Amino acid sequence: MAPVECSAHAIERFGNEAQRHLRLLDGKLAQREFAAGNDYSIADIGHFDWIWRRAFLALELTDTPHVARWYERISQRPAVQAAISRIEALAATAS
Repeated sequence: MAPVECSAHAIERFGNEAQRHLRLLDGKLAQREFAAGNDYSIADIGHFDWIWRRAFLALELTDTPHVARWYERISQRPAVQAAISRIEALAATAS
């Protein structure tokens, strides 16, 4: 099967949407500790996953300080660190 080619327009549009979502999340995190309130929830897990994988779009968190604070806090959770280690180990065996 041939690799799928992504159009420049699709990549740009996805990057713009990701930036928009980061700004929205930043506004919410300015008012509360976690994505859906004051307790860690599935909403945080879902947001963390795509933000953790943001490198392929070269998205930075410098313009979203509340997201940066939240991201650092979530990334320090032992279960999150264990999950990342497992994902990285699987990726290493796949390449």
